[in-house]
Amino acid sequence: MWHLRTERASSRAGPGVASLLLPPAPQWAAWCAAHPRARPLLWAPAACLQVVTLDPQLPLTARELALHARGVFAHYLGEPASRAPLAVWRAGQHRGACLLREQPLQAMLDQAASHGVRPRGLWPLWAGQLALAWEGCPALRRAPKALLVVVEGPLVTAITLRAGCVRAVQLHRLDEASPAALADWLAGEPSQGPVWAAGHGLAGAAAPTSAWQAWGDLHSPTPVLAQAPPKGPMTQWPDFLSLEHHARLRRGAWAMAGAAAAILVGAAVPTAQAWQSLQAARALPPLPAAGGAGGRAAGAAAAQNALARAHNGWPGLLSAVEQLGAQHQVQWLAFEHAAAGGQVRLRGRAPGPAQATALATALSHRAGWHQVLIERMGDSGDADMAFELSANWMPLRQELAR
Repeated sequence: MWHLRTERASSRAGPGVASLLLPPAPQWAAWCAAHPRARPLLWAPAACLQVVTLDPQLPLTARELALHARGVFAHYLGEPASRAPLAVWRAGQHRGACLLREQPLQAMLDQAASHGVRPRGLWPLWAGQLALAWEGCPALRRAPKALLVVVEGPLVTAITLRAGCVRAVQLHRLDEASPAALADWLAGEPSQGPVWAAGHGLAGAAAPTSAWQAWGDLHSPTPVLAQAPPKGPMTQWPDFLSLEHHARLRRGAWAMAGAAAAILVGAAVPTAQAWQSLQAARALPPLPAAGGAGGRAAGAAAAQNALARAHNGWPGLLSAVEQLGAQHQVQWLAFEHAAAGGQVRLRGRAPGPAQATALATALSHRAGWHQVLIERMGDSGDADMAFELSANWMPLRQELAR
């Protein structure tokens, strides 16, 4: 449910600034036309977000962090995650990311520019709620450990804090948008210390006050919006307009997202192994543009790659994949192999999920195959099911390194 709510900015935000919840494109166009040359603060609701908290042990640069986060999102959400706007947050050594889903953000920014509107930033709504609670609740700032839950109807963003530092941000869905459902969900979660609740959109009788300490009116139909960029327990706040999303990863976004997806997906991949994969991903060259000098460079790279494949057992690799496909009733549609990086991407059709999963398991058990991941699985529109998987073939990289 969308709410277009504009509030006058405080003196800290500067003249002519509004604060509003990110509206759908038609409402945004009307707002920009009615507010030429405005500099609004925009807040994205949880309904159009995905969030992930990343491993604090991986020594990633800022660019690598964004690439790694995009890869994790792509693993679960598929190819659209390679193009969606991304925002990264940091709090000391802890970090995470948010993905803005199903929003034509670049088109909305272009539309704003036509009216002279320049948004000052676009943050998740939970970030603004965290900043407001942090500023107005001394007990939250002093707590050795605490949990702030930002309620947006049935969606809850849980923010774990330790000694004044954000440790994790997670998104959950309640059974219903009611205080009772919120209390039931909290009762089933591990204790994170005292709980504060902020936000809006609940309906029904109040829950026992011992369940949480309310910050604001949770029954309000619309949120209270921060009137200034967020400040508080983060060293970098997640701003979708700060990563130059309109210029990032235009070429080869899906390929790079797939490479990053293999770095670390959940706790199943050890940190040392993930770091080795990151080093391999760093070595992959950017995809060249077609035509002109870029086209000639692409031809030279392709020739070099073909020679490397021939020298490093490409026929045997292809034969093994075809053999396993026949054993598991898989019809192959595409086989991509970056010889310089050892990455393999396979697309095919299988009778069902069981066969695709069995094939991935069989590949992972073969010598030299690592981080075999099914990245997409769904209905191909025919009798068989389409799927896509990626992997790293270590013997190839080791041979090239000699």
